[in-house]
Amino acid sequence: MHSIDVCLHGERIGALARTADGGYELSYAPSVVAKHGSGSVLLSHSLPVRADPYSSDTTRAYVEGLLPRGGERRRLAAELGVDATDGYELVAALGYDCPGAVTFGAERERPRRTAIAASRIALGGDREKLGMVRDRLGEPWRKPVPGRPSTHVVKPEPGDRPEMAANEMFCTSVFRQAGLPAAKATMETIDGRDCLVSPRFDQVWEGGEPRRLHQETFCQALGIPPLGGEGEADAPGFAEACGLLRALGRERDVPTLIHAAFGNYVLGNGDSHGRNFALVFRDGAVRVAMYDIASTVVYDEATEAGMVLPDDLDVTTYLRRLCEVAAECGIDLDVFHIQASCALKYICDAIEVVAERAEAQGWYAPVIDRIFEVAQDRAGRCAERLLLWDHMDM
Repeated sequence: MHSIDVCLHGERIGALARTADGGYELSYAPSVVAKHGSGSVLLSHSLPVRADPYSSDTTRAYVEGLLPRGGERRRLAAELGVDATDGYELVAALGYDCPGAVTFGAERERPRRTAIAASRIALGGDREKLGMVRDRLGEPWRKPVPGRPSTHVVKPEPGDRPEMAANEMFCTSVFRQAGLPAAKATMETIDGRDCLVSPRFDQVWEGGEPRRLHQETFCQALGIPPLGGEGEADAPGFAEACGLLRALGRERDVPTLIHAAFGNYVLGNGDSHGRNFALVFRDGAVRVAMYDIASTVVYDEATEAGMVLPDDLDVTTYLRRLCEVAAECGIDLDVFHIQASCALKYICDAIEVVAERAEAQGWYAPVIDRIFEVAQDRAGRCAERLLLWDHMDM
């Protein structure tokens, strides 16, 4: 039975093995079970350490969460010469540079085709994402090599969504300005294409070298696999996400989900789900990170299910639905009212600041005006309803 090593922080912890039916299963090394004990969390909260291997269905939720989807997955599979439905072969080729501190396959086992995949990082999502290396701003970009991870994620402008790089730069910057834990980002032109460039948030620099931090998405932590289609998984919802944070002792991060919900609604981001909320682990502590934040409504794209509410609701219905979410998450409605009002103010203030910054720093694009118009309209109507809170039948 063919297998590839699974390593965490450079140390082998187990193997990913082919199964007779063409799937794959994860098993921990006996030495790891003996050292850490059954039930310990190393790789994922959905895959605690145990002696018995995990089934293909259970393993798939974690592995598929590392891989691209949709058209980008098909393009990459064709480039590598593998079946796009074969997660095992994809992670074998791309596994030297994954999100977090996990790698797949010892270097002696790595197929030659990984040379083709240089700069093709194993990352979820349906957009082209390149893993590149740059130690200091202004230095030339380099492709990563096995054994050393990429330092930045580069997202080139896609052809089907004009000004997407500026769109994501604006929305991500609004979240950060409003105090939300969004990934850092800058705009750069690389080989004539506008690109969104983000230093990897799952790394820290020590002694002039990057050190991997382990991370997993909410979907991976909860064992929720993609459904296999373009729309993908419709979970977790807010209640499941809050339950996960509480289980990790991160009650303080629960209001962050409500804050993000307002930000997504005001900006018109209909693509917020458990695949772009992550848990980052460092020295025994955990924090939340958010990424892939953009206004989808300006492209007339449908809202995906998940950690976003349909944006075709009128504002009163939207607020009522958020009240239901607050109840599901165990948040007192009076407390929720305060959180909602604060979140709306922070988001609105941030939009003004970032719009001015885009002009001053030279990355303004017309799409920002369209997002600004959407945000002003939605924020204004939300503010009106919040002022009438005491008179609304919630």
